[in-house]
Amino acid sequence: MAGRIEERTVSQHEAQQALSASEARLRRVIESSMIGIFFWEVSGAVTETNDAFLEIIGYTREDLEAGRIDWTALTPPEEAEADRRAIEQLRATGRCASYEKHYLHRDGHRVPVLIGGALLSDSTRQGVAFIVDLSERRQAEADRHARRVAEAASSAKSEFLANMSHEIRTPMNAILGMSYLALQSGLNPQQHNYIQKVHASAESLLGIINDILDFSKIEAGKLDMEAIPFNLSDVMDNLANLIGLKAEEKGLELLFVEPPELPEALVGDPSRLGQVLLNLGNNAVKFTERGEVVIGVAVLARDDASVRLRFEVSDTGIGMSAEQQGRLFEPFTQADASTSRRYGGTGLG
Repeated sequence: MAGRIEERTVSQHEAQQALSASEARLRRVIESSMIGIFFWEVSGAVTETNDAFLEIIGYTREDLEAGRIDWTALTPPEEAEADRRAIEQLRATGRCASYEKHYLHRDGHRVPVLIGGALLSDSTRQGVAFIVDLSERRQAEADRHARRVAEAASSAKSEFLANMSHEIRTPMNAILGMSYLALQSGLNPQQHNYIQKVHASAESLLGIINDILDFSKIEAGKLDMEAIPFNLSDVMDNLANLIGLKAEEKGLELLFVEPPELPEALVGDPSRLGQVLLNLGNNAVKFTERGEVVIGVAVLARDDASVRLRFEVSDTGIGMSAEQQGRLFEPFTQADASTSRRYGGTGLG
């Protein structure tokens, strides 16, 4: 008899140890879970919770122990009906399907969550709830939606700019053509001066239109680059002709620096290269009151099949501060408002 009692005592002790170990494992799982977990009573009391749920609602364990956390009060009034339906489902089946709702954080903001739960097996008035914080997911969805809206707006803007540019370029080319022919006819000096100003203004406007059209193509990812044979000297000569007169009118010295080893015959897009250098050169002349503008080319690397060149445009003009340089590649942006008023331009150069 004594042996059986001792054996039963040992068995009960082992069972108690196993139960304690199981409870400890379960508690560690609950405490370390990234999902919010809390045990509740139908009355509204939260009897136990993990840190993840406390973080979701913004309360502390001291609030829990003091009875200041009422799960029914954490739900916005307009969403209370969903909780009532979940409780009814719990009573009928012992568990409820997960559903989305909000919790009221202690600081007042709403936290979107996905919640599910079950009744404890030995009770119809106590249960456990599992809560997933959806804040990051909702923010990611909002960011994606905002990005789609922005992309759609950008696409619409680019398409509008492209269409308007094409519509304006057609009559502008006619103005350029007719004014050029008029300049070749027998005009008196005053008439020639008037038509010359019309022609120059039309060329300036066409340049702005082309810049806008190219910008819209870049935004839409539709700017094509050619790869055709060309002579670099032709690009530089054309650049000198286009910039030289403006530099001369301002009394500026226009210099070209080219190394002797510079190759003449290249393959690339001479039109785009000329456009970039023309914009940089025109800006240099525009923002320089006295001194010089230097357009230089340097050979960085060369082999039998290719050459890497660096083009530089420097001037003795007003320059830019470090802050202004940080906005250098923002479209429609200039150093400050006074720059546009004094020197003109769209900020696309």
